[in-house]
Amino acid sequence: MTHFPNPQPGNRATRAKPESSLKVDLRPQDGQPTSANLLEVSSTGGLLMLAEPLSEGELVEMTIQSEWGKVHGMGEMLTVRSRQISGHLQAFRFLALEDKDHERLLRALNSLPH
Repeated sequence: MTHFPNPQPGNRATRAKPESSLKVDLRPQDGQPTSANLLEVSSTGGLLMLAEPLSEGELVEMTIQSEWGKVHGMGEMLTVRSRQISGHLQAFRFLALEDKDHERLLRALNSLPH
């Protein structure tokens, strides 16, 4: 089955920060595949460091590669928060995760510092 994260407007999901940056492979629907570093993650989305930002609203297939296994899902790119020397900080939200990927994500969130 597929899990569709449902953010609660008044109840922000708990954020976790990996101790070391995690690689994320992004495949935009109409663009070139690219990689990013995951800086922050929650059950509903997260924050990436990208060399070049993607368009706000762009749909991407994403794979987070981590010690707890790959988490694969669909996401939507949100606003670019800021430009840094090493790239662009851009938020995303998960649109759909298979149940096994959602379970891996939740296990990872429980093991990361909040």
